[in-house]
Amino acid sequence: MKILILITTFNRPDDLLILLKELKKDKLFKKLHLIVFDDGSTKNYSKVINYLKKYYRFDLFRNEENRGKENYWQIVNAAYNEVSNHEFDYFLMIPDDIRLTDNFLTRCIQSYDAIEDNKKACLNIWNDYSRFGKSSWTTVMTKEVEFRGEKFHKIGWVDMCFICGKEFFEIINYSIHQVENRYLLNKNLSSGVGAQLSNAMINAGASIYQVIKSYVIHNDHQSVMHTEHRVKTPLITNHEWVIASMASIPSRVNSLKEVVNSIINQVDQLDIYLNDYDDMPDFLNHEKINCYLDFEHYGDLGDAGKFYKADKIKGYHFTIDDDIIYPRDYVKKMVEAIERTQRKYICTFHGRKFIKKPVKSYYHDAEVKISCLKNWDKDIIIDIAGTGVMAYHTDTIKFSIKDFEAKNMADVWAAKKAREKEVKILALNHKPNWIKHSKSLNLADTIYINCNGKDKLQTEVINGFL
Repeated sequence: MKILILITTFNRPDDLLILLKELKKDKLFKKLHLIVFDDGSTKNYSKVINYLKKYYRFDLFRNEENRGKENYWQIVNAAYNEVSNHEFDYFLMIPDDIRLTDNFLTRCIQSYDAIEDNKKACLNIWNDYSRFGKSSWTTVMTKEVEFRGEKFHKIGWVDMCFICGKEFFEIINYSIHQVENRYLLNKNLSSGVGAQLSNAMINAGASIYQVIKSYVIHNDHQSVMHTEHRVKTPLITNHEWVIASMASIPSRVNSLKEVVNSIINQVDQLDIYLNDYDDMPDFLNHEKINCYLDFEHYGDLGDAGKFYKADKIKGYHFTIDDDIIYPRDYVKKMVEAIERTQRKYICTFHGRKFIKKPVKSYYHDAEVKISCLKNWDKDIIIDIAGTGVMAYHTDTIKFSIKDFEAKNMADVWAAKKAREKEVKILALNHKPNWIKHSKSLNLADTIYINCNGKDKLQTEVINGFL
């Protein structure tokens, strides 16, 4: 087996060195040959070059001056011309600023081989939230397909991070042409190279695929080529699992169905703790859903049921309620916020901040009250998060059901644990009616209505840690 990898780089020697070290750890490392194109970097690459000489079989090419976005096509053209001089079974193109997931090369090759389509051109190994499930550059609409038990997106565009065979290069004759002027003149457009490749593949009748979960990691850092555009549209890879958890009661079974429909396509797994249900509603019979009937587990946990399996979760954990309809971009927006703030905070769209202490009433004395249903125009650190619209990464904090000492006050116990672990809670800006209550909800049947005026314990707890 021969694996050829192309890496283009500009002024990121430290990032590239980390990437090279990660590749070296892969069990298929000895099968690699690298082609590295340096587009006129002004930073010192001596450590990179020394590392390449010590461990890799490689070819290094360097421009004296940076070609920039306008002439990126020239770099790719020169690189693809060089590819024609090599024998390979698999080709990968990857940027210099990514990190690799576990067993990267093996997973790429196994997934590519699993696609039983003799017209396949390439498999995009990068998937980010900004373009997940969307069409781009061609009229081909994204659809989910499955081969050998593995799911993919069949798409109409080529990302510049993919695996392919020789068929890909035979379609374009190992070359790239000058891109259209509109890509050069518009700062909000890409380089045009991906668009050219995409149209070439589709016009040749070839198939393009994309992994569902990204095999590479590209977090929210500054782009050299698309500086302004990436501020507006950050590339946040969806390489980690997104798990949502909630608790429900029988009187809300109708709203529960609406909530599930609003969130199920945005997550990888949905855990539901069913308080007082005699059995599981039929509509919860879904491959992504895990249900826990209270009498088979911890008994009635109230709203704390949404944290029943929290200590077992790894990745992004979303705690949600059975009376809220979540917008289609809810998970995307929340993950972007978590990564933009470098996983420092628990994030929410609802909560309270107390200024005067001690607090006399948990429900009535908050000087700042943020509603997820109403407009809020700035991010702000608060004391108590509304756990029905809350998310965090488990690298930041780990909750356990044992943290919740009494039911129907999950917001308070979560805030107490956050304060103990010195993790701040960030309420995010949002528009009114972006998040909505279910129309099936009886507004008289809420924890706030039932506990308002009966908040002695809540008040004691928050005074204990504020």
